[in-house]
Amino acid sequence: EQAWRVWASAYLVAALAGVSLGATARRPRLTTRRVAGGTVAALAATAIVSYTVETVLVRGLVVGLVVIVVAGAAASRLLGRRARRPLIAGWIALFPVIMIIVRGFGGVAPSEWEGFFFNLIAATVGIVVSFPLGLLLAMGRRSELPAIRFASVGFIELFRGVPLVAWLIFSKFVVDLLLPPQMEIPDIIKAFLVMTFFSAAYVGEIVRGGLQGVPQGQYEAARALGLSSSRMMVLVVLPQALRSTIPAMISHFISLFKDTSLFTAIEVTDLLAAARRSASSLQYFGKDMETLLFAGLIFWAVAFSMSRWSQRLEVRLGVGER
Repeated sequence: EQAWRVWASAYLVAALAGVSLGATARRPRLTTRRVAGGTVAALAATAIVSYTVETVLVRGLVVGLVVIVVAGAAASRLLGRRARRPLIAGWIALFPVIMIIVRGFGGVAPSEWEGFFFNLIAATVGIVVSFPLGLLLAMGRRSELPAIRFASVGFIELFRGVPLVAWLIFSKFVVDLLLPPQMEIPDIIKAFLVMTFFSAAYVGEIVRGGLQGVPQGQYEAARALGLSSSRMMVLVVLPQALRSTIPAMISHFISLFKDTSLFTAIEVTDLLAAARRSASSLQYFGKDMETLLFAGLIFWAVAFSMSRWSQRLEVRLGVGER
């Protein structure tokens, strides 16, 4: 009876994804090769949905997701540049809105989040929160103040030097021993925190590499224009550094999404664990290969989509060009 929350969230994401696709994609040139490839992909997707989904209602909902994506792309094409600001605002507000849908109105507690929905939530939290924290760590590591620099270096080396699965186990079994007795934090929240810190350490190192790649002449030109250190960093240095780190950054975020399957170490049922559990049920007993293959296809589809978006963004920003 709580499935409507997941479908409502999926339709919101599909609508924004469709608008983004229409706003960023170039107008396609219809060739025989592309038409054939699209036809094969559509037939394969239809076969997968028909084989894995049994109820007519769920099939209709899946088809509705595709229709929403196409409609969003078409609407974005019609609106043109006018769709960009609402699109940015929509992506910013998406996560809070989904949390209201999931948690509000007598919703589902974090301890009950399972399956692919959990993988998406965990990856979203890790990416959205670790990115600004990583920026601060990168700038802190280059700070001239010894206290800030040593604290940033210590944080990065501490979390980067230990495997994520070890941090997840630490969050579940050790953190409670270090907290006051009256203070209780849900295991999922603690796991999200350590995953965010772990990701922020890597983001900080990626951004630091980008900062080192900015020519010294850019700093001198900014100072010659009378910019303060903060304005120089925000307006001149960081845009160039982040532009050059897009490939490495997206690769890290793809890896972080796949690492959400490690939450099974603390008894969380993610997509991979749900696939293994389904193979143990009477209905799908002995079909381990089919269930794991389906889970692997979902992971691949998300990772491939992120990679393609990264390549498109690199082309638009001219990454690697002078």
